[in-house]
Amino acid sequence: INCQHAHDVPARSLRTPHNPPTFVKQGGISAVYLSPASDTVRVVRLKGTPYERGYQHGVALQESVRLFRDAFYRDLLYARSWLLGTTLRGMFLSISKRMERFIPHALREEMHGVADGAGVSYHDILILNCFDDAIHGLARFEPLAEPFQKLKGWFACSSFVRLGPPGPVHGRNLDYMVA
Repeated sequence: INCQHAHDVPARSLRTPHNPPTFVKQGGISAVYLSPASDTVRVVRLKGTPYERGYQHGVALQESVRLFRDAFYRDLLYARSWLLGTTLRGMFLSISKRMERFIPHALREEMHGVADGAGVSYHDILILNCFDDAIHGLARFEPLAEPFQKLKGWFACSSFVRLGPPGPVHGRNLDYMVA
């Protein structure tokens, strides 16, 4: 399988005959490309099993994964205090672990690969991947609804998958309000 993950993809096409992506870095069989129009568009080409693809993703985007994880905890969960942040992290980890059994095995393997490749905890990757669903679910429960209702619009990432030659293409934007 040849899988491409495109992060921070704008509405326009990543590639045109007059606007090819620039090669940036290669790690094993994965490669990272930047769009010439913006240094925020990354295309990561991955091959192998779900774990291998996740590992390549983690290695190729190690700095970005770590920066995002750190900003997520600093700017969202721990922004008010260490005690509140620790409580929120525990709550989101508990929710994520309950959700984990409903995540297909291949996707869990890919998350393990991302964690290993980026050198971060699997639980961190699990929380980051489950956070959108958890936050939207919590917004439905009283008395938790009010604070989480205010955050709902801040977390509305979009994703797409295209199947076909030369392989699946996955794109995702990141609409989190972190520095």
